Amino acid sequence: MKAIKTTILAPTDRLGTRIKATDEDGNAVILPYRHELRDDENHARAATALCEKIGWDGELCGGSLKHGMVWVFISPSTPCISVEVQSDRKATHETLRNRSTSVGYGRRSAR
Repeated sequence: MKAIKTTILAPTDRLGTRIKATDEDGNAVILPYRHELRDDENHARAATALCEKIGWDGELCGGSLKHGMVWVFISPSTPCISVEVQSDRKATHETLRNRSTSVGYGRRSAR
């Protein structure tokens, strides 16, 4: 399964703030940061642009990192767990096998 990482690129003397989306295969897009949008909307925009460039489609779920966001595809075969933290701070998890999400992939699967 593929993941997309989005990061903000600081402005330079010549270029304004930008946002970059990459995957582990070296595919990348860089877009101007749109200040009228929220931060997460800019990250989503960049992830979408990378998907368009590569020909991926499907449902993405985003999560924050210290320096950006990561986006993963959700499909019925996505390995998912349900985590429950007890009052003594011990966590238990259960693998979720039967996801009801229906996602179609286009020309090229991101998995």
